[in-house]
Amino acid sequence: MKENNTIKKRLISMVKKRERTYFLEQVRDTAILQLYSDGFEKLNKCDRLKAYYFIEACLAGRDIYYDQNHRHALEIRTILEEIITHPHGINYPLLESIKNYTKLFWINNCQYNERSKEKIVPDFTFPDLCKAIEMAINDGATISIPKKYKSIQEYLKRFEKTIFDPNFEPLITNKNPKRKNDILSESSVNFYYNISISDLDNFTERFPLNSRLIKKNNELIEQVFRAGDGEKGIPQGLYSRELDRVITNLQKSLLYANNSQKKAILCLIEFFKTGDLDLFDQFNIEWLKGNSLVDIILGFIEVYKDPRGRKGSFEGIVFCVDPEMTQLMQKLSQNAQYFEDNAPWNEKYKKEHKYEPTALAVSVLFGIGGSGPTPPLGINLPNSDKLRQKYGSKSVLLTNVLRAINGATGQKIIDEFAWSEARPLLRKYSVLSENLHVALHEILGHGSGKLNPALTEDPAYYLKEYHSTIEEARADLNALYSIFDPKIVELGLMPNEKVAHAEYWRYITSDLAMLRRIKTDEIEDDHMRATHMIISYISDQHNAIEHIEEKGKIYLKITSIKRMHEGVEALLTELMRIKAEGDYKEARKIITKYGVKYNKNWRDQVLQRSSDIGLPEYFAFVMPTFIPILDNHGEILDIKIEYNDDFQTQMLKYSNKWKN
Repeated sequence: MKENNTIKKRLISMVKKRERTYFLEQVRDTAILQLYSDGFEKLNKCDRLKAYYFIEACLAGRDIYYDQNHRHALEIRTILEEIITHPHGINYPLLESIKNYTKLFWINNCQYNERSKEKIVPDFTFPDLCKAIEMAINDGATISIPKKYKSIQEYLKRFEKTIFDPNFEPLITNKNPKRKNDILSESSVNFYYNISISDLDNFTERFPLNSRLIKKNNELIEQVFRAGDGEKGIPQGLYSRELDRVITNLQKSLLYANNSQKKAILCLIEFFKTGDLDLFDQFNIEWLKGNSLVDIILGFIEVYKDPRGRKGSFEGIVFCVDPEMTQLMQKLSQNAQYFEDNAPWNEKYKKEHKYEPTALAVSVLFGIGGSGPTPPLGINLPNSDKLRQKYGSKSVLLTNVLRAINGATGQKIIDEFAWSEARPLLRKYSVLSENLHVALHEILGHGSGKLNPALTEDPAYYLKEYHSTIEEARADLNALYSIFDPKIVELGLMPNEKVAHAEYWRYITSDLAMLRRIKTDEIEDDHMRATHMIISYISDQHNAIEHIEEKGKIYLKITSIKRMHEGVEALLTELMRIKAEGDYKEARKIITKYGVKYNKNWRDQVLQRSSDIGLPEYFAFVMPTFIPILDNHGEILDIKIEYNDDFQTQMLKYSNKWKN
């Protein structure tokens, strides 16, 4: 009874916080929300100062992610920011169009949608852009033009197709190309230059995670992201100046870190100096041991953007622990071995948890790159299976991100897209079921399973462009399977099995509502592919989900919870085998059959229904502002938190372009 009261109190707290003003503005398909970081003011002074220097370290590396996304992203961002900070003489409709496009550019850290991977095309023209920049220059804007260009128009011409032509480099990541059948040349992401996939045959990368590959004079060159270390004779690499600033702020944070966290930060500093991935592994090992109230995730981490699934995108996220919710999550991690032992896959793939997985519920303070301004809902690190097997993993549930999205959307998705019979159940339990799903996904999903010892590399090496989809689907399926285990109720994580039923209904409804985000011919995002593959497979193979049309609207309906659970079990068992054996052929077969194609007529209807109810397709966040309190000598005494910036102001401050 005590545990159920804890859940009830938590739900009341969620409802109260949902009453805040989250929605700030909407730009095309994206709602911009305010992120509230509860808990920061309760931290002690040392933790507030540590958080500040962590945030400054993340911010110092912000440009790296822009450059990784596209070779012209930083130049285009500069042009756009110079226009909107020097607007005199530009007519209002054009200026507003440019502002809106710039906001989308900031939201996605380039001209491609972060999730769908498709290009975002402005609703103004190339001549409009030329006219606006000329007026901005007359108003004092500064654009550095290389000497080889005779005029600003000639300089801008090099970006015309990149910005305005939807058929030129249409996708940032294309894992199933139709034309050249080359995932590198058909992807616009800036991890590779002048390289085709065949060029990498028999080429061994020394820095697979934190480098860019280029071909020059028929020679493959690995350009490493690193600051350099003169004492060790290690030369500077890509973005050495920015990484120097990252290092400087990390060094300042050491004054406020405990001994365990200091070890992790020192390893991270050395990694940024040298690019040595062994040092990044050591950082992850030390990070797993840490138990600080304020912590940081920083580096080249997620590989979703790389069509090969090897190059890590730069990201930084700073958070403080939510002790109450963390206690609930730790009950899952403490029972990880139980859930592993009761998993449906073959015994030879079952993992012995030598270390109890660490589980945290946190309040995000700041995020950039792959974590901002569109942070994830949950994180499980390290990504290296080698480290997971030996040292365990840490799962992080970003509670204030989930709360903000739920607070902004309310019941819109349920009321519009859920089958009518399921709506009362979802209205009562969907917030709890989604939180529990994310926790199960991160703690049990990503942290589970054992590989065939014959695999000498991480599964990503064998599964290539399909690894991320397999891993996300496997984690989702693990959550969907485990939520029906009686242990979940026994642990007090949910009051009864109705929550599990609600989660199945929420999950199929989310697949239908997700269609509003897809504008491309095929699904490109790994998370979207994973969800759609699960629903399509269960519908096809287990006859547990059917589509119903009522009053001209399409809905998904569960015909049998039992058969759906059996489908979850069967697919989870197979995906664990695929990952454990590095079975590329079967990974490709199951994803291309169930995860890539979708019903375009349904998509068009979902888009219209979403528009009718004002449901955004995506969400981005204005982070809190952290302001140093200075003494008479300019020394930082403390840090205060405020929520006063709008999105444009915050982005311009991050780019050092803000003018009062």
